[in-house]
Amino acid sequence: EEHARHLDLAVDVDQQEGKDSLTEKTLKWFVLASRMFPCAQFVGKTDPDTFIRWEGLKAQLRAVLTNRAALGLGPKLYVSMRFDWTFMLRDIPHACGCCGIFPNHARKLRAQAIASNWLACDFKNRSVENSDWSELHRSRIEGPFPFAPGAFFAVSRWALQELAQLAFVSHALQQLRHRRWDARMLYTEDMVFGWVMAQVR
Repeated sequence: EEHARHLDLAVDVDQQEGKDSLTEKTLKWFVLASRMFPCAQFVGKTDPDTFIRWEGLKAQLRAVLTNRAALGLGPKLYVSMRFDWTFMLRDIPHACGCCGIFPNHARKLRAQAIASNWLACDFKNRSVENSDWSELHRSRIEGPFPFAPGAFFAVSRWALQELAQLAFVSHALQQLRHRRWDARMLYTEDMVFGWVMAQVR
């Protein structure tokens, strides 16, 4: 009834549910939204236990659009209340040094021997004979890049259009659907989405 009246629901009957599908669902939502709502100024993602004050949110997003030139921002916007920073080993993939509260903090965590359960990405004094570290050593490190942890984030139409066309996104969705990535990548959707946004130029 809701969809019949307002045409505002995105339904994917083939989508798997559960914790290990969170990242896949997030990426699929933004790709689908780029087709369903091509004129929307912003498309967002929020957690189901979050109460959004729509009037206030609309006013904030409108202010970002109105003032983006004065703020030195381009049209490809990624908006949130706050951002954390991390690096990604692209070929595995695997986050490292997660998560800094600013870029230099992320760089410091990346080089520490122990930097959360994602480990560090510092290869100095590591034995390349060790197969695990040899594999990590060959992987390209990307970052630092920001990601939006928390209850809500949004991207502008111009960023969304480019995101939906990225071969990187199609590849990521295939890897996630077939569980080929590190298990933590399956449910750290905010961080993975930030990595995807880092590919948008």
